[in-house]
Amino acid sequence: MKILIYSINYSPELVGIGKYNGEMVEWLIKKGHQVRVITSPPYYPNWRVWPNYSQLHYKIEPNFNGKCKIFRCPIYVPKNPGTLPRIVYLLSFFISSLPVMFAHILWRPNIIFLTEPPIICSPIALLVGWFSNSKSILHVHDFEIDAAFNLELLRGNLIRKTLQIFEKLIMNSFAVVSTISSRMQNILMKKGVSAKKIKIMRNWVNLELISPNKITPFSKIELKKIYGVPKKHLIAFYSGNMGNKQGFEILADVAKAAINDNIFFIFSGDGPARQEFENQCKGLPNVKFLSLQKEEAFVQLLWLADIHLLPQKLGVTDLVMPSKLTGMLASGRPIIASAEAGSEVASIVSLCGIVVPSGNSSKFYEALSFLARSNEHRLKLGKIARIYAERELDKEVILGNFFDAI
Repeated sequence: MKILIYSINYSPELVGIGKYNGEMVEWLIKKGHQVRVITSPPYYPNWRVWPNYSQLHYKIEPNFNGKCKIFRCPIYVPKNPGTLPRIVYLLSFFISSLPVMFAHILWRPNIIFLTEPPIICSPIALLVGWFSNSKSILHVHDFEIDAAFNLELLRGNLIRKTLQIFEKLIMNSFAVVSTISSRMQNILMKKGVSAKKIKIMRNWVNLELISPNKITPFSKIELKKIYGVPKKHLIAFYSGNMGNKQGFEILADVAKAAINDNIFFIFSGDGPARQEFENQCKGLPNVKFLSLQKEEAFVQLLWLADIHLLPQKLGVTDLVMPSKLTGMLASGRPIIASAEAGSEVASIVSLCGIVVPSGNSSKFYEALSFLARSNEHRLKLGKIARIYAERELDKEVILGNFFDAI
């Protein structure tokens, strides 16, 4: 088949939508499909276009020995992604990708696969799909409209109702609307999307690459020395985007509360809120900051960690499903998550870790302190996490089932 991927995020971005799109394209190429990608230059999660890429020019990159073409479109990337700059950023990709999308009518793809966010690109995907007689698929990673109002990036009942009507009409115009969790599937149905259209394609994980028994050239003691961690300290690890949806700022208070415990915090990531977070942790001897790590180092840190940290901001727990959760589960380590009761994150983490209320740093610290004191309980929860990953998150099974179904 000819498959056209339309997404603002793509590889070589290391986290989130870009990472999953890159891995999906690689899988499709191996299955013999022809794939093209219309995207922007990489910029996420630090909101700066990567070196050797331009935000002003179009570029075509051959990939996978010429079996895939990647079309990079110009984009405005704001330094501070507030409400107005974020709208301009989305509009810039919408406008710059228009001619490239319409040019692909002549390529006549069998499938057009659009990732949300941004939903603003939906009309183009549908129009090109109609002209080229393609099946159009909308894959929802985040409910960006709901999240924008819950985070108060947008306000006003009239604006919200207008956008919700647009969202419902647009989603029902796609042949398939897929998403990454059962809870998000339920939200789609509540939004009025036909149940017949909805499919689930969960975020997956490479179970061979990420393993609780990973063979590394270094022992844990050697790795602790490399990262400056005292020998007898446990490692509490957070990795990912440092933006306004994560609610990770409570970890500064948690680290302060644990200053006399044998717990060392490694925070790895980038994003618009990182500098403020570093300022909150300034002077703490039990904290180390790292930039977002490439695959080999990231897997090493997952293996080195004793406890994974997954803070989530109140009001967005079921509107986004954190992609970092898959690696945590596969690594076979317990997880502490701040999440709302009944959310998908809470239902998963409650099996293999501890769930605390969003925004409550004292409860988060209590959970961390409890796990730090109980080696046996940590091992038990870690085994459950790995079993869940093996049963639910295998990449080959997830992608195979999804593309067979459509």
